[in-house]
Amino acid sequence: MESSDVDDAFLEAVADGDASAVAHLLATGAEPNSDLQLAAAARLLLDAAPHTASAVAPDGSTPCHMAAQKGAAAIVRAMLDADPELAMAKMETGATPLHMAAHLGHDDTVRVLLNAEPAAALERLHDGDAGALATPLYLASLEGHGATVRQLLAAAPQAAGMLAGVLTLKTPLHAAVGEGHLDVVRFVLEAAPHTALIATSDDHLPIHLAAVAYQHASSAAMVQLLLAAAPDTATHALGGGGFAPLHFAAMGGNAAAAHLLLQAAPGGAERALETALLKVSAEDDGDAPRYLDTARAILAAVPPDVSLPMLVHEADVALPLFTDVATHWPLTAAQWQQVPSPCPGLGRALPAVMQRSETEAAALVAHLPPSDSARLRAFALALRRAQRRLHIHLPGEIVCRMLSLFDS
Repeated sequence: MESSDVDDAFLEAVADGDASAVAHLLATGAEPNSDLQLAAAARLLLDAAPHTASAVAPDGSTPCHMAAQKGAAAIVRAMLDADPELAMAKMETGATPLHMAAHLGHDDTVRVLLNAEPAAALERLHDGDAGALATPLYLASLEGHGATVRQLLAAAPQAAGMLAGVLTLKTPLHAAVGEGHLDVVRFVLEAAPHTALIATSDDHLPIHLAAVAYQHASSAAMVQLLLAAAPDTATHALGGGGFAPLHFAAMGGNAAAAHLLLQAAPGGAERALETALLKVSAEDDGDAPRYLDTARAILAAVPPDVSLPMLVHEADVALPLFTDVATHWPLTAAQWQQVPSPCPGLGRALPAVMQRSETEAAALVAHLPPSDSARLRAFALALRRAQRRLHIHLPGEIVCRMLSLFDS
């Protein structure tokens, strides 16, 4: 038969309530062309053989599990009408139909299942790829299904604090942070802000995972959300005396997260700087710039009497960072002696140093490479001649702005 003839035959069989004709057409490949037809066909077949709704496969799955996995909300609704207990039917793994639908983000199907049995939102797996104890919320959070997460939180907000996992037990918030799902992180924190304070089985807070997750573009935004929900987590050290989130940012080479964490809690910057510098020397050329940027962000919180010896020790890779120390901190004569000479790139610090002290500016110029010194001398002569010719005297602020182009 032509496709249109098959469709007509299917519609006629459904309209006539002919279950055997519907079954035959489905067996030969006919497909309903709307959810209403699908639901009508399902109801017709269930009316003809209601026991099929409760049929159980060797793995414990029911037709309702299969329909939920496919996102066939109309069929799920028809099956629940035939047997409401199917909403809590469990496979060998402990999976309910809601687990199947939530894992794949089938929002309409999730809605049908929650309306039938809200308690299903608290059911937990005892096996599976996502690990033991996973709730539907955990699975949806792991996969980043924001709309599904909101439904599940509304039905059972307490599920946000339930731990699950493979080797490490964690909350749905940990799962979302680890995968960089910013919207899900926001939804969970709005519904259950206390989850920002819940640690994994190995004592990691969500903010530790966000701080180290440089690979996610959402990392800094996640750190911001977590700090807003629980500011004290900025200083939470693993095991009470281990690494704080700032150290995780240093280990991950996450400059944006480091900057935010330093604003919230500057403590621990020295240890984090040491880690970032070690990473610069240990990483290949592709990753080293990321760790340099992170060290640069941390340097603003580490006094030069501490940072300069660290930079000197790692001078082979840390040479660009002396410029940042000179920019952020006033240096004594003894500290200027620790700055390598010549120091490429140091000219970028000249505007900031000039605003602090002429003595420091002279010390900086003494550390410039010969080519930079020659350029600076030419600039000074040209500026002096221009001012004499035009009979003007530029304020120091404008001169500093002009000098900001010195090493651009």
